[in-house]
Amino acid sequence: MNVATAPVPRGASGATGPEMAFGAIVRQRREARGISLREFARRCEISPAHLSKIERALSSPSLDTLARIVQRLDLHQANLFGRGEGERPVTQVVRADDAVRLPAESGDLRVAAQTPGATVVLGHGGPDSFPPPTTSPAQVIVVVLEGAVEAAVGDGLFALGTGDALIVPASTSYATRITGGPATRTATVTTAS
Repeated sequence: MNVATAPVPRGASGATGPEMAFGAIVRQRREARGISLREFARRCEISPAHLSKIERALSSPSLDTLARIVQRLDLHQANLFGRGEGERPVTQVVRADDAVRLPAESGDLRVAAQTPGATVVLGHGGPDSFPPPTTSPAQVIVVVLEGAVEAAVGDGLFALGTGDALIVPASTSYATRITGGPATRTATVTTAS
């Protein structure tokens, strides 16, 4: 299964492939629903300028922004790989090389699996200092597959090692940082409940 079955247009940033395809899918779905860029940005709690950059593959969304975009547009893995909405659900295997990649400031993020009820993002490396806290409209589960992570949730600070998981309730402010070096790998699951 390929992310793009036809040549993907080059964005203004020079981006091609999944990064460009994701932005194009977001824009297509938003416009098909008759939602203005400004209104959709408000619904996703981001600036219209940032949404425009995401749609044009000039910027990548954070994990929380990605989750909000996916939920607000009711996207799932089939939509990200260009399958039609009316098609009957089928069993899918998403190969690592075919997953939608989300370039990050440091490290690598990819959408490993997605359904209407959950999104799974795999991370490799990442920031070693806390980014600004974010609040997800859905429950978030962070699993450390290898290495170490520190999480700030509300007023609490949690150290997580290989095999540990953190469950953050919906609408709770949190931030994570990598403390186990660039080889640290994580899986983050955003669920509807």
